[in-house]
Amino acid sequence: VENRNTAGPVNNVVITDTLPLGMRYRGGSLRVSGQIAADPSISSDGRTLTIAVGTIAASAKAELSYVAQVGAGSRTGEAVNRAVGTASGGITSNVALASVRIREPFFTSQFTIIGRVVEGECDMAMESLKGVPNIRMLLENGTYVATDLDGQFHFEGVRPGTHVVQLDLDSLPPHLEAVPCIQNTRFAGRSFSQFVEAQGGTLWRADFYVRRKADHPDLTRNAVSTSAEAAAAASVTPTPALPHQGGGSKFEAGATDARGAAKTNISQGSGDPIETLPSRGEDRRRRRESGEQGGGAAEVAAPSAVKKRRPIREDAVAAGGKTDFLIGQKPGVEWLFPDANHNPRAPAVRIAIKHAPNQKIVLRNKGEAVDALSFDGAETSADKTIAISVWRGLPLTDGANRFDADVIDERGAIVTTLSRDVRYSNSPARAVLVPEESVLIADGINKPVIAVRILDRDGHPVRAGITGAIRVNPPYVPAQQIAFQQQRQLAGLDRYEPTYKVEGDDGLAYIELAPTTESGSLVLNLSFPQNDRAAREDEFRLWLEGKPRDWVVVGFASGTVGYNTLKGNMQSLKEAGVDDDAYTDGQVSLYAKGQVLGKWLLTMAYDSDKPDGPRRRDSVLSTIDPQQFYTLYGDGAEQRYDAASQEKLYLKIERDQFYALFGDYETDLTQTKLTRYSRTLTGVKSEFRGELINYSAFASDTAQNFARDEIQGNGTSGLYRLSRGNIVINGEKIRVDSRDRFRSEVIVQSRQLLRHIDYDIDYAAGTLFFREPILSRDFNFNPNFIVAQYETFNAGD
Repeated sequence: VENRNTAGPVNNVVITDTLPLGMRYRGGSLRVSGQIAADPSISSDGRTLTIAVGTIAASAKAELSYVAQVGAGSRTGEAVNRAVGTASGGITSNVALASVRIREPFFTSQFTIIGRVVEGECDMAMESLKGVPNIRMLLENGTYVATDLDGQFHFEGVRPGTHVVQLDLDSLPPHLEAVPCIQNTRFAGRSFSQFVEAQGGTLWRADFYVRRKADHPDLTRNAVSTSAEAAAAASVTPTPALPHQGGGSKFEAGATDARGAAKTNISQGSGDPIETLPSRGEDRRRRRESGEQGGGAAEVAAPSAVKKRRPIREDAVAAGGKTDFLIGQKPGVEWLFPDANHNPRAPAVRIAIKHAPNQKIVLRNKGEAVDALSFDGAETSADKTIAISVWRGLPLTDGANRFDADVIDERGAIVTTLSRDVRYSNSPARAVLVPEESVLIADGINKPVIAVRILDRDGHPVRAGITGAIRVNPPYVPAQQIAFQQQRQLAGLDRYEPTYKVEGDDGLAYIELAPTTESGSLVLNLSFPQNDRAAREDEFRLWLEGKPRDWVVVGFASGTVGYNTLKGNMQSLKEAGVDDDAYTDGQVSLYAKGQVLGKWLLTMAYDSDKPDGPRRRDSVLSTIDPQQFYTLYGDGAEQRYDAASQEKLYLKIERDQFYALFGDYETDLTQTKLTRYSRTLTGVKSEFRGELINYSAFASDTAQNFARDEIQGNGTSGLYRLSRGNIVINGEKIRVDSRDRFRSEVIVQSRQLLRHIDYDIDYAAGTLFFREPILSRDFNFNPNFIVAQYETFNAGD
């Protein structure tokens, strides 16, 4: 309390302090200007404190402090305390406000849904039925999971009230269908969705049954079959066919549906069929063509999101083992193994050379005769016309290894000399993208696959088995990382460095990402260690496209009409946040996704009951803290979000390499240094990538404040205190930079850290705790700095 009057004191100062609902004063805790003071007068409801301060001199202050306890009647969220001062002469101060955030000690304000999708008949016990993996389960707010190998799934952190759990029929295999085995009103007549209504702190189970579709009684091998009576009653006119012209047939499918199937309507006419193609879907990318080759029948197959990879030979076969070199050979001189394109997987090679039985081979490596102990002997054919000499375990060095073989006859003369360069590529230096082997699709079910070819410094594919570090930009996550976390659920979340691994002998590495519905720009970095320098990186900017699909709609609408009244209580209903009169209440919650006009993919979500005010700003991107809830549910499902938004509405429209959305997003302007801008916001964003033009644009009207702290490591794991508190949940980005000790503007190395794996953050207190110590300097004495970029919603912002 401050007396700003410089002329004289104020007398009989009394502070009237109103505590938030449910909070109580702790006796003996009052201090006035640091001195113990008598307890204040407390009203009958326990909320109003009357504190006698006395006289405050001119231009003087009096500081009051006390302790208040959070009682059983307190509500979570913002609790506001109000205080006003009065003095003799009718003097009244302004109203001072102070707020604290009350958090629940346990997860009693939210609940968890668990369930399983099984295949079988309804009369069989669920425990005996086989689970169906990779089935997409949806909530009405856009949250989704894919069932694990046993068909199990869970949703955590669900807000109390009414919800809808729905099985995405588009993710069901074609031979399966949902069946209504569970008979209750929650299914509302639909076997693939059910209502859920639960209170906070509870566990709700939602199971679904599927079974194989019955064979169609009238369709066999795509031919129409009719009974004898039907055949006698009606005639079937066969569809006219044109003579087949070999080598030039082309099928124009016109528009296709979301599954890639072409639809053709055959209308009644004068006797000849009339083909009517749907008018929508003019996009050439939606058309499917099939050209006949070799005189066979042309087929049109629906495209698959999962490409078959080339078969990989086992190591022994690739090295020339388990091979009978005599099979199919004719007399002559020939270098049989390795061939010119051989890519050895180990620093040793087997060599096989065909020659006449009366000839011998002198083998040299880089001009010097090979070790005689490497000779494995010569094998002669049954008719004594062919001999094959074999050497095993000939050492190789990194790079080119030249072998020369002199073929010498029985007189000691050189008949001919064969040469072969065997290249051992063991040092990856760069990578190139292989689009034809990649699967760049975001459907929430299949794993996006990025195929890269790893090359050595001379441009040759490296050997099979080579590995290296990779990094992808959020929100995308390597599938390796998710699998590692699932395997170590009981051991905690440790740091895991995802890697690529070369498969086969053509240098190809397939990098799988966790299934996602987030279409847009994907940044992939591959790291290549250098002997005496910092590792260099190759960066690839790709685009994940949303998969066209049929419409799925999940939602509900509810309404309530009532009247509240309460008499004779110490606290009124209004103090508890309840109106003391007639009221109406309702909620509309909806998630929908599907094609619009045959070529646009629309995603939308709306929740009229989403919290307003400060609670709405608590978090972005909807990500759940894994330590906030019980993390062991007995399944391997990973919860994700297709419609993250602080606002009640989420909207996204996309096509090919374009999208526009309203909701939560990452600005992700990190490609250029001068215009680098990385924040997590809510608003409008659009991105497009074309052959000549690329753009990324966003707009946001936000009360969030951007903050950036640099803290030098002190050799401990923490705590490290940020300069601000009240941090927006999921809005931070933490990394560790090593700066050159002589030129601080030069960043020698930068390592992006992962939330809940590399560090934990207390958003309210603004503190960081790391899983491993952050050293003050690296091994080259360069200083290490913790760089924290985050969003805040402080009252003064």
